[in-house]
Amino acid sequence: MKTNIYYFSGTGNSLKVAKDISEKLGETTLTSIPKAIKSGPDTSVDNIGIVFPVYCWGMPLMVTEFVKKLRKEHAKYFFAIATCGGSAAGTLLQTQKKLARQNIKLSSGFVVQMPTNYIIWGGAISEERQKKMFENWVNRMGHIANTIKKQEEHGIESGSILANFFLSKALYSVSMPHFPKMDKDFWVDSRCDHCGICNKVCPADNIEIKEGKPVWNHKCEQCLACIQWCPKQAIQYGKKTQERERYTNPFVSLKEFIK
Repeated sequence: MKTNIYYFSGTGNSLKVAKDISEKLGETTLTSIPKAIKSGPDTSVDNIGIVFPVYCWGMPLMVTEFVKKLRKEHAKYFFAIATCGGSAAGTLLQTQKKLARQNIKLSSGFVVQMPTNYIIWGGAISEERQKKMFENWVNRMGHIANTIKKQEEHGIESGSILANFFLSKALYSVSMPHFPKMDKDFWVDSRCDHCGICNKVCPADNIEIKEGKPVWNHKCEQCLACIQWCPKQAIQYGKKTQERERYTNPFVSLKEFIK
């Protein structure tokens, strides 16, 4: 049984989940969603999975763009996994509806807790809390993989009715149109050594290097790959990130993100 998993990941949580499920399933191809948007999805598989982080209690903009390229005949079984540091609210219900517009049934949808990377709101959580989340994931991955292997129907995991409406519908709808231009608050301090890693890890091709420094071009996904992968911690956002601890998933490597 062949499976294609398409993943979107800025700092590694969703890539880690995608890799683990791929290993459990076997005969699985992993493809980044930025690459798949350009090349198109493979149309000769049994299962298609989408793995992505929750942004503002919904789907990243690039993931919604990718979903439009999927067709019912591409696979017999479709599943989705959303990673998040807090509540996913109605993210997977949103995914279900967007797939339904393509006449695709989302057969299973899982929410996986992972350490937050949203340094704009706060630094990395403690290693102890991170370890607990990773352990919980290890305990869940077998069940999720078996559900996919058997092509079983599984309820679409979501939050309360109120959270689904106010967070994933109302707040998401108001906030997401502003995401591309939120990069205006990125800047670099004197520690920048002109390595260009920020340019190489940006999934949206949003960063240019001009006169040795990064310039953001207002098509930001807010994945925070640039600020989190910077080896000198020279990239900042607003006034509060200089003292905040960075986070990238410890089970993935920078080279997996270099384009």
